[in-house]
Amino acid sequence: MLSNFIRANLGTLIVAAAFTSTATAQDSAKLAGELSALRSEVETMSAELGELKAEQQDQLRTFARQKGELVLELDREKMRLQKLRMAVASRQDEVDQEKARFQDVVPVFQETVESLRSYIESSLPFRREERLAELDKLVSSQRAGLVSPPKALVRLWGMVEDEFRMTHENGLFQQTVTVNGQEALADVVRLGMVALYFRTSEGQVGFAQREGGGWAYHVIDKPKDVEEVSMLFDSFKKQVRVGLFELPNALSQKGQ
Repeated sequence: MLSNFIRANLGTLIVAAAFTSTATAQDSAKLAGELSALRSEVETMSAELGELKAEQQDQLRTFARQKGELVLELDREKMRLQKLRMAVASRQDEVDQEKARFQDVVPVFQETVESLRSYIESSLPFRREERLAELDKLVSSQRAGLVSPPKALVRLWGMVEDEFRMTHENGLFQQTVTVNGQEALADVVRLGMVALYFRTSEGQVGFAQREGGGWAYHVIDKPKDVEEVSMLFDSFKKQVRVGLFELPNALSQKGQ
């Protein structure tokens, strides 16, 4: 009886052991597969990490090279700035020495400027704004040290000569005139610095006349006077500037 029981159970134990052995082999194979997959994944990640490290090292080397170039460029700019500062300081010293050397010329220049300005403001209103602007530009350049006092005085004397030259020259020009409160671009005939006649694009003719302390533009209405002034403009346009012209009187002063 006992031997039969043992024999029967022994078979069961053998079958169970075989089943267990088979299950263990399957688990081992599965585990080996998972380990192989993990190893492959680790190797892939390790390779990617290596590539990232290599890229970062390349970027660091690039940044280091760029930093070196920027440092060199900054040093060059500092040297250039230093040279510019030295040049400016040297130029300023020259200007200061020039100012001190020709200090006596400045009062003469200033007095001449005021005399010329007063003359332009009271003279015939021929391109007055342009003439005063040129004078102001010279004064500003002299004050800023861009032109030395002697050179400024020479240029100022040239402007005085230009004003003198205009007193004995006649010519046909264009400038803005104010007629009946409205500004208009007109042809003007300047007879020295004595008389100024104008003709607008609308055909109005007239002359500049002194009134009190200033000047005003007056339109001519009389047909005979209009014809005389028109003949003057036609002659100047034909380059005929020598002859006898009868013109309305622009020399009398109103407001006295």
